[in-house]
Amino acid sequence: MSCAASFAASNDRPITFYDGGWENIQISNAIAIYIIENGYGREAEDVDSNVPKMHKAMEEGTMDVNLEMYNNLMAEWGCDQVVADKIVELGAIYEAASQGFYVPTYVVKGDAARDIKPIAPDLKKIGDLAGYADAFRENRPDNEVMLVNCIPGWACREINLIKLATYGLDKTITSVEPKTEAELNEIVMAEYEADAPS
Repeated sequence: MSCAASFAASNDRPITFYDGGWENIQISNAIAIYIIENGYGREAEDVDSNVPKMHKAMEEGTMDVNLEMYNNLMAEWGCDQVVADKIVELGAIYEAASQGFYVPTYVVKGDAARDIKPIAPDLKKIGDLAGYADAFRENRPDNEVMLVNCIPGWACREINLIKLATYGLDKTITSVEPKTEAELNEIVMAEYEADAPS
């Protein structure tokens, strides 16, 4: 994950930071904005957005900084913009940030303290999920197998939908798409606390 800037901000408007709606980018933005305003005497602000709007705004120079550019999710766009001198990559912000499909550990290993038996003991990779659809379904009151997907507007949402289709899982797994990070966290915590396999 890296930081990218379009360097279009003039002194007559605030420096704008992309806010994609997740907590760690908001923390990074708050730190950078504090430094800019208190250390350099410039105005700066968060701009709530999503990936397509951020792309357009950075290309047009109306958004200045993205502190969390997931290069692996938008490699072609990022490379094209650097080559076109629309953005400048400023380097890594974090050493690593992993993304993938995750299930609670108790789904694979169980949890003796919570009296939960494993329902997918041999689950190792995404291709194995189809073989456990019935086990997941049996362990849910609504008999629905779901993937808690990324928020619409995040690049990972589309990638997850493509993965579901590519692995033939779109027929057995429903993509649930929360509208905010708070809603996403709420769904994940509710599922975990209900011992659900999602």
